[in-house]
Amino acid sequence: MNSSNFFCSIVLIQLKEVIAMPVKFRSVGQTRGLSIPSSIIPLANQFNIFQGKDRVIVFTPKHENPFHQEAFVQSHDFSQPEAFGGNLIGAEIPHD
Repeated sequence: MNSSNFFCSIVLIQLKEVIAMPVKFRSVGQTRGLSIPSSIIPLANQFNIFQGKDRVIVFTPKHENPFHQEAFVQSHDFSQPEAFGGNLIGAEIPHD
């Protein structure tokens, strides 16, 4: 695939309005980059990039998993009461 002939469309969804903007891959060192039009305001500084089966390129904002943050885990009570009352039976009984 010749990068100079490959085009990608960036789609901006804003209040039910879809604006398609054609962009072209550009060589940046040993990688290829996409120029993002200045009219697109990013939601984050870092993104995960995926390519679907239909070859659509998707950028999603990168978020940290709060369950991997010690401060979050220490500040939350993750215990949960049983949804149904009564005694445990059969395989439900833990064997220590």
